[in-house]
Amino acid sequence: MEPEELSYRALLAVVYWELTKDLDTLHVLYEKSESCSIIAAAVAALRLASGMRTSISPIEEAEEVDHGLVLAGPYREGLGELVLKALGKIRNVAVLHTPAYFAVSETPGFQDVARSREVRYAVREEPGEITYYKLINGVAKAVGIRKLSSYEQRIVRMYEQLV
Repeated sequence: MEPEELSYRALLAVVYWELTKDLDTLHVLYEKSESCSIIAAAVAALRLASGMRTSISPIEEAEEVDHGLVLAGPYREGLGELVLKALGKIRNVAVLHTPAYFAVSETPGFQDVARSREVRYAVREEPGEITYYKLINGVAKAVGIRKLSSYEQRIVRMYEQLV
C-alpha cells in the first residue's frame, strides 16, 4: 500500500473514532482486506489510547454486540448483503464505513433492520468537510461537520490522485 493511501486510511480512522467516542464499548467488525484491516487497527488504537474498551474481529467471526463499527468496502456487488448480515449482529448502535452504508442502504431489508438500531455514517459532501449523520427510526439527520484542515485536505488530494 502506498504512503498516500496509508495516510488517508489514518484520516478515516480519526473520523470513525469521532463517530464512536461516545460509546463506552465498541466492537470493530472488519472485512479481511488490507485497507479495512488498517482502518480497524487504527480506530482500535485511538480508542484504546483514550481508555475506551474496544474489541476487533472479522465480520464473519463476529458475535452479537451492543455497539459495532462495520468496515467493509469498496462499493461492489454483494457488499450490501455482507453489511446487512453484520448489522444483524449489532443490537444498539452501528457505525458504518461510508461505502458500506451506501451499499446496504440499497439492499432489501435494510430499512427494517435500521429501524431497530441507531446507524451512524460520514460523508464527504462538500470539499474540505465531512458531514456526520445518524439514522434513527429510518430518518437520517446531520449531527455534525468536521472541517478538514489544510493538511487533511492535502492527504485527501494525494489519495485521490492515486485512485
